[in-house]
Amino acid sequence: MRFVNAGGRASLLVDGQVFDLEEASGGAIPRWPTETLVAHWDEVLALSQRGAVQGGVPVNQVHLGPPVPMPRAVYAIGVNYRGHAREVGADVGPIPSVFAKFSSSITGPHDDVILPAGEGTTDWEAELAFVVGAGGRNIAHRDALQSLRGVMVAQDISERFVQMAAGHQFSLGKSFDTFCPCGPALVTLDELEHPEDLHITCRVNGELMQDARTKEMIVDVAHLVELLSSVMTLSTGDICLTGTPDVPTHLRRDLRAALCALVLRCRLLPLLSRPTIFWRWTGIPAVFSANSDQNAGTVSEEGSDVDAVRALFDGAGAPSA
Repeated sequence: MRFVNAGGRASLLVDGQVFDLEEASGGAIPRWPTETLVAHWDEVLALSQRGAVQGGVPVNQVHLGPPVPMPRAVYAIGVNYRGHAREVGADVGPIPSVFAKFSSSITGPHDDVILPAGEGTTDWEAELAFVVGAGGRNIAHRDALQSLRGVMVAQDISERFVQMAAGHQFSLGKSFDTFCPCGPALVTLDELEHPEDLHITCRVNGELMQDARTKEMIVDVAHLVELLSSVMTLSTGDICLTGTPDVPTHLRRDLRAALCALVLRCRLLPLLSRPTIFWRWTGIPAVFSANSDQNAGTVSEEGSDVDAVRALFDGAGAPSA
């Protein structure tokens, strides 16, 4: 099953058609995606299994927002692929780096990501995200996958200058508004033949930047659920971004230095979902969108020590998580 947020309404995506759940259920399921996800999931599953939905709208005629627009918590895992650990020169310990992205950073898969002006040190990272179902404390890894609502594609956008200027304090630099695009669909695990081995890619302006499989994670999804629930109570609708594959460091630096508008296209197979995020700089009049003829912009560097900032990212040990 593919659960989507279609213009702020809880919906299902079936064969390229979007079906409004409130209409399909005769009002038994509310329109609000978060309320539906938390309190009416069994009704959604039952309706989906019956196949009793008619009158769909083509997906390209609706605006898809984040499947979980108002999560209680957004957790994120740093350096959870061995290639990424080598890229940043990080030691791999028994417990991964865990940080938070504030829920106000959530945005949709086709929405603009608004970049802070001046520094040009914003990064992108394609990730698999899971959404908590029943939740609770001390969930054993053997029971973890059954406790999930599903998985989706997400981007962990990071403003590295803010992140590093506060003494490696991750959350602030990763929590600007729009810094957590996700979707377009929340996919239940029964749709996936091998949910532990999904193909994840990220292209920037058409160039392949990330290409990996989720089986390369150091700590897999089931053990992440076990770890997180051993510390805090997980609640229905909580999101966890599970880490990103490596990216050649020189490519990160080249893109930062270019200060250009970027088009990100992420894919996580076999979810067959491709979020497209159009970046624009705060303070620049042009909004770079699917219909725009513009593909680059400039940012004033007045008042910012850009050379000093970029020095932070020189070498193989460029900060990333």
